Amino acid sequence: MTPVHRTHTPASLDNLVDDILLQIFQTLSAQEILTLRQTSKRYYLLSKLRSVWHAAFCTEVLARNLPPPGPLCALRALSAADLECRTLLALSLQRRWPRSSSTPKVIVSSKTRERVDQILFIPGGTQVLTVHGNRVVYWLISGQPGAPQRLQKVGEWSSPSDDTCTVVKDTEGQGIIAIGCRDKWVPLPLDTKRKGR
Repeated sequence: MTPVHRTHTPASLDNLVDDILLQIFQTLSAQEILTLRQTSKRYYLLSKLRSVWHAAFCTEVLARNLPPPGPLCALRALSAADLECRTLLALSLQRRWPRSSSTPKVIVSSKTRERVDQILFIPGGTQVLTVHGNRVVYWLISGQPGAPQRLQKVGEWSSPSDDTCTVVKDTEGQGIIAIGCRDKWVPLPLDTKRKGR
């Protein structure tokens, strides 16, 4: 009997079926997906699939409590391109505007420079609350993706005292925030429709 010689093929990602590669892609960071995408046409096509960016959006944006950019809509309604764009935008904003910064940011309006003590992005990426001493200002962000965004002042609330305000978002209840001065908290639902009024 003659021995059979088998040729040994080196282990490579290229030898894996697409289903296995998809599972690998779904565990990668956004940066790793973008890097792997550049290596071959097959990886490029796999990196464009919705399941890859759905996993990246959930782990890189939602699980890290980053404010999801863009108009508020159901996650299942977003395409692969939308999920990729929103994931990359959220990560870009997080790099440019770290939460750990303890120094107040300064924004420039057409009239005066104003100190901003706190900024809170409302989920959905189209609304922002800013705290300026004892005032809380509610803003609406509008504009087309890739174009300059407009900031429109919608409302303002001032504390009856001169104490500096703080805004706290309830992490367990959607749309609930509390605005207060030190130990005095006022819970405010973000729903603009008031019952009984």
